[in-house]
Order: sequence, then structure tokens, then C-alpha cells
Amino acid sequence: MLYLVDAGNVIKKMYYSKNRDWDNALNSLIERFDKIESFGDKLIICFDSIGCATFRKDMNSDYKATRTTDNDANAFTRYAELNLNEKYTCYMGPKYEADDVVCTFCHFYPDKNIRIISADKDFYSLLEENRVEIVKHIWKLNDTYNIIDLLEEFPISKPSHFNNVKAIMGDGSDNIEGIKGVGPKTACRLIENCMHRKEIDDVVLNTYPDFYDQYKKNYEMVYKVDIDKSKLITGDELSKIIAENTK
Repeated sequence: MLYLVDAGNVIKKMYYSKNRDWDNALNSLIERFDKIESFGDKLIICFDSIGCATFRKDMNSDYKATRTTDNDANAFTRYAELNLNEKYTCYMGPKYEADDVVCTFCHFYPDKNIRIISADKDFYSLLEENRVEIVKHIWKLNDTYNIIDLLEEFPISKPSHFNNVKAIMGDGSDNIEGIKGVGPKTACRLIENCMHRKEIDDVVLNTYPDFYDQYKKNYEMVYKVDIDKSKLITGDELSKIIAENTK
């Protein structure tokens, strides 16, 4: 089993669950990651871009602009990243998000069973039958969300179409504008019979022509990309970047 960790999501959830106690939060993370490795499973911790804006922010300066800043949580994230990188296999892609790093390793290991540790729904599009699952809580490693769960919650033809659902309805947490009044049920109903992306594009164009250009831009924002592995940073080089960006 390969565990891919969405570091930013998992680190901050642990930080808040431990009442902002840095030592307790870090020790709890290490305890959980050691447990995974004690089973003989492979662990890769995936970081968001450090030291430079992501390509999505370059495309749209308003991307995630409405999120509040918690300086102490951000400082703890750097502290945890530095410590975790010294102990585990960690990767970061400059100008990419952890989502893209996770996506890259999902495709780099096509024959491995994978569990993505994150509470972020953005990973739903990466689910694969009998191969890729999501663990939403690090304390419940066997409580997984799989493709069956996804298709019950979102009646679409396949997981990759979750990207289209998000492009249609938008994402308030990322400050991505969707069609006003359209939520997940309406978005799924709109595309539930579509088997291919081109069909979905045509349905959106015919149903919401004034929104089509925004929809295409949204899709570019929510779609996770494969990173050229030569651009991924790990080990001492990653530690140096984290240290340089630690306040």
C-alpha cells in the first residue's frame, strides 16, 4: 500500500485538534506516520509550493484570495514540514500544489494500491476502482472513501467528472466563481449522462452559454496536473527551501 499525504491539510488539522500545541501536534503526526511505516507500507508526504506562488495563482490572482490567514498555523506548517522532511520521504513541486504532487505519484505508481490522506474533496477526481481510495482522517486509516461512495454522493459517470462538477458550481473555499444558484445536485444532474469531457463541455455551452468561458477557466483551475518528476524537490534541497522560507 502506498500512502500519499496532503501535508498542508493533515498538518493543520492536527495542529488545530491539539489546541495549537506545536510539540503535541508534531509528535502526533510522527506517531501516525510511524504506524503506517510499521505496517510495511510506503509513505510519501506531499507539500504545497514553498517560496513561490502556484501556477494557479499566476493564472488568477484572486485564487484562494478570500481565505483568512492564520500566521501561527502557517509557521507551524513550516516547522512541521522541516521536521517531517528529515524523517520521511517528502516532495514539493515549485509552483504546484500538493494536489498535483499527489496526482503525479498516483500515475507514477499505476500498479500500486494507494490511499490519499486528506479531507479535501479535490482528490475525489483521482479515485479508481480497487486501487485509489481516500482516508479523510489520519486517526482512521481503514475508514476509506472510495469510488462507490463518490458515485453515490455525486451521480456522475466517472470520478474525473468531479472536476467538471466543480468547474460548474465553483468552489467558495478557493474563490472560484460558479453558476449562481447551481450546487452539486444540479451540476451532477446536468452532466450525469455524459461519458466524455467533450459532451460535458457541449452541455454547459448549450445550457449556460454566458458562463461557458468562465467554466473553461474554472476547469483549468481545478484540474490536477502531472508534474515532470525531474521538477520535484526532495531531501536536503527541500529542507534548504523550507528553512529559507521559515519566519
